[in-house]
Amino acid sequence: MDGSTTYDVRVYRTEVYEGTKVTTYKVRWRTAHRLWKEGFRNAALADSFRSSLLAAARKGEAFSLRTGRPLSWEPKESTITWYALTLDYTAAKWPYAAPNHRKSIAEALTDATEAMLASDEPPYPVEEIRRALRTWAFSDRLRAYLKVFHKARAAAFTGQEGASLLARRPYDLRHAAVSTWLNAGVLAPQVAEWAGHSVDVLLRVYAKCISGQQYEAKRRIEEATMPREDEYMPWTSG
Repeated sequence: MDGSTTYDVRVYRTEVYEGTKVTTYKVRWRTAHRLWKEGFRNAALADSFRSSLLAAARKGEAFSLRTGRPLSWEPKESTITWYALTLDYTAAKWPYAAPNHRKSIAEALTDATEAMLASDEPPYPVEEIRRALRTWAFSDRLRAYLKVFHKARAAAFTGQEGASLLARRPYDLRHAAVSTWLNAGVLAPQVAEWAGHSVDVLLRVYAKCISGQQYEAKRRIEEATMPREDEYMPWTSG
């Protein structure tokens, strides 16, 4: 332990506060000498968060004294390149941009990319690089990709499905996958890692996507609130 982390972790029972309009489920845990609380409006989310804390403690993971959460939950530094960033940006803008706006975006990103070249003597002439960026990276390639996507969507869906918002954009498939994983019972830290989110962001964004788990959540809470001798036994390592 380096002074900023601890393995002395205790996870307590979930507290349920039934207000006049809203019921709040508070997950409580302690790291070293500090008590932490996290409130949820949904029992399934509270149970998932508590289970994730327990799983991390039982695996002997270090917890941050600053956040109270396992170090493995902290977001990793991004290693995305400038080129990948520009491709992601154009992919997000292209479906909604008019042709002239697309041209302006491509020109602006081409100018910026030229300025970002790491060498004063690139392996190819600068004008060839600019032409490749304008006519392929920031234009035709993305339009062709979207055409293929929409053609495949039209072939796979019925007329009613095609007129709906289901998988209207390629990015929608990612939301569907994350929602499916959560509803399948995959622990939040694992889903967050796959999706590239922090656990906090994941649960906040996808809170309304978790459904049909009320019975299982109530069963787990009932088991967790049954008196037992080791209820407050700390999970420690080393």
